[in-house]
Amino acid sequence: MNYDLPSLAEWFHGHYQPYIALGIRMGELAMNLLEAERHELNIVSETGTRPTYSCMTDGLQLATGSTIGNGKLKIRENAKLAATFTTKERKLRIEAKDFKFDMDLITKAESQVLFSWEWK
Repeated sequence: MNYDLPSLAEWFHGHYQPYIALGIRMGELAMNLLEAERHELNIVSETGTRPTYSCMTDGLQLATGSTIGNGKLKIRENAKLAATFTTKERKLRIEAKDFKFDMDLITKAESQVLFSWEWK
């Protein structure tokens, strides 16, 4: 089933903004790099629980299907736009690079422009 993630994000979160878009992009990147299916990843988000960084976590949930409710997403109070993604075999940490959070850039730029990542 295909979803219009921006519309779903607006419905789920209340509005669609750059940090949610960043979370969606990060979640999609992790799924691609780890060759994972929805609901397969265990995620530790480093955003903390205070907006606006925490909004990224909603994007991660929407993109991956890993949620707080299904026990596959945990939040660490680190105030970083980063997350660690784990499958049964592999572990990957992705962090947003320091740049102006412009919606056009976030939605259109290559992943290498937005993120750095390392295998753990």
